[in-house]
Amino acid sequence: MPGAPAATRLTLACCWALGFAPLTAPADTAAPALQVWVSTSWGPPFLLPQSGPPGEPRRGLIPDWYAAPARALGQPLAITYVPPLRLAQDGAAHQDLRCFGARAWVPAGVVSWYENAARPFLAIEEVLVGHGGSPVVHDLARLQGRRIGAVAGYRYPALEAAFDSGRLLRDNAPNELAMLRKQLRGHTDYAVIRRWTLEHMRQLDPQWRALAVMPLTVSHTDLFCGVRRGGPLPLATLEAAQARLLRSGALEQLLAAYGLSR
Repeated sequence: MPGAPAATRLTLACCWALGFAPLTAPADTAAPALQVWVSTSWGPPFLLPQSGPPGEPRRGLIPDWYAAPARALGQPLAITYVPPLRLAQDGAAHQDLRCFGARAWVPAGVVSWYENAARPFLAIEEVLVGHGGSPVVHDLARLQGRRIGAVAGYRYPALEAAFDSGRLLRDNAPNELAMLRKQLRGHTDYAVIRRWTLEHMRQLDPQWRALAVMPLTVSHTDLFCGVRRGGPLPLATLEAAQARLLRSGALEQLLAAYGLSR
């Protein structure tokens, strides 16, 4: 197995910048850092483009949320950004803490490596987008033979059988932004994207308004935080920290900072 890329140690200043109240004393920098791997394929607002030199902390809903439970636990945090295929293959062996995950997204061979909290902390929705003149799609059966924009390394539980059988033609891109660019240029018939990602991008750049959202929800997925079995963070400790954060309204405050609401 190749060695893990150099981890980016995330300062917890983002929590203060967003107005999060300190839930515990500052992180004990002498304690071992909680190891987290994040896929580079996430689009905004989940992961914003790298704005500074390599190695600087990145911003986005994902790194900002990871900082919150780390602070609540009083531990430093180290985030490593990897391609989605690398995360799927090797992530379970390296992560102490894992949020923004769903059981259906994890390869069958590594599902048992994680213990998830009993309750999800967030839910996200994936929708189908086409061109302004694309035929309106109300159900997946109408997509037979169509080329569907997807992200390499992503699992789409509602579409996997159709992709495997050839009823749908999967057209992979390295990340969500590249996938939407292909859709905008007409290289794919439709694409699957998280609703929040599309809404955020439309706020920043009007060109994305040319993509038409179909009246079809591809998936509605609950996201869980979890820990690696046998890792340094007990699940009960994580669940207690998550419960305190959710009661405090920290998640709603973070979502609002990116123009989102549950």
